[in-house]
Amino acid sequence: MIVSAELISNLDTVKFIPIIRNNQSSDKMPTCLGSRKYINFEGDEEYDRNVNALLRELYDLPPEDKPQLGSNPFVKPCVTPQIKSAMSLSTRPTAETHSAFSDGWFDRESAYADRGFERVGNVVKMEVRCSLDPNLGSFAPSELLIAAKRAEIKTFGWPIGVIIETREEYSPRPREDGIFAELEILDRPSYDYWAIRSNGDFYLQKSIFEDNRDSSAIYFDTRIIRTTEILMYLNKLYSALAVVDDQEMNLQISYDEINGRQLKN
Repeated sequence: MIVSAELISNLDTVKFIPIIRNNQSSDKMPTCLGSRKYINFEGDEEYDRNVNALLRELYDLPPEDKPQLGSNPFVKPCVTPQIKSAMSLSTRPTAETHSAFSDGWFDRESAYADRGFERVGNVVKMEVRCSLDPNLGSFAPSELLIAAKRAEIKTFGWPIGVIIETREEYSPRPREDGIFAELEILDRPSYDYWAIRSNGDFYLQKSIFEDNRDSSAIYFDTRIIRTTEILMYLNKLYSALAVVDDQEMNLQISYDEINGRQLKN
């Protein structure tokens, strides 16, 4: 009677969690609890799992096993990449690294971003090129956009691969071979350009944080943080695209217009 009275006076309460045990009735719960989430303890073989579910509900914790997202019925199916060989990261350019970026796509993206930097002004450029196997297959622009949103690393300054959808000119846009976004801000100045190719290749060219603090310096710790964020971003991006861990990746990070800058920490 006490429970019924409180439910009637406060229909939105989440104070009560019904527990079902040794139920002899055809109805699982009383009418007043009919719309409530309940936990079924009728089967002893599921007792431990149900106790865990109850504790997670009481402490407002997420489910232990998050289910996988189903396929989007509105997206045209694409070839899922079949990836082989070992993940590797070279600390110095090699002939193989250079050949991974020689098919023209990266140079085209670089040339496009260079024009944006010219409009913004003379600032330091950080460029990232990440190449996967060119024969992997193809992702749809919608799949790339979802993965890019999940990959954002919001730990320091303007995120790597930043996504702003509140302004049309900054929003990611699809094209025949992938997606891209350009963010050009003249009053700072600041410039970000990134692109993801349909096979998963990633390109980034952006201005650096130091230009808004000390245009005569390069901060050692800031560059370490940014490099770490790039690796974290790529890890999240390829995880979202279901690229397996043993894929070989060629990565190149470079800077331009740093002559005369003092290295600080």
